[in-house]
Amino acid sequence: MKKIIPILLATALIAGCQTPQETPDKIAVDSVYKTDSLIAKNSKTAAEVVATMESVNLSGCPEDFVKQYKACIKPWKDFAALEKQMYTVNTAKAKDDIASFISDYRSNLSKAVVKLKGQWPQFAEQISKITSDISVAETSLKNVGTASGAVYPKGIFD
Repeated sequence: MKKIIPILLATALIAGCQTPQETPDKIAVDSVYKTDSLIAKNSKTAAEVVATMESVNLSGCPEDFVKQYKACIKPWKDFAALEKQMYTVNTAKAKDDIASFISDYRSNLSKAVVKLKGQWPQFAEQISKITSDISVAETSLKNVGTASGAVYPKGIFD
């Protein structure tokens, strides 16, 4: 019995140190996450975010993940419609403010939203609703992705 306990402990320790198997679903979702994490860095408008998100390759991803990723695009389309309204008020200001928002929102959504609402008080209610919808959709995407064992790159949604 004394010899069995150390063997069981060693077996449990070795099993606990093994890394999880890379499944096709996890590989596909990780690929989408990697691509998605770069969209804001390479976009200056909500319309660019939408266009890029719509072009992301979702092949190999689980159906529920694909559905949720597509659901993430809808609030960005709403933002692109709001962006057009902002352009009619002041095109140059809108371009600068939106580019700044998109650049900042992944690292600090709350701060980016407060800043944009301060710059565009006439659209504050719409900004709050749309950015809340973006946040909820992206959190749901993150949760769905964990079912495949994938984790969104740290700092992106946090």
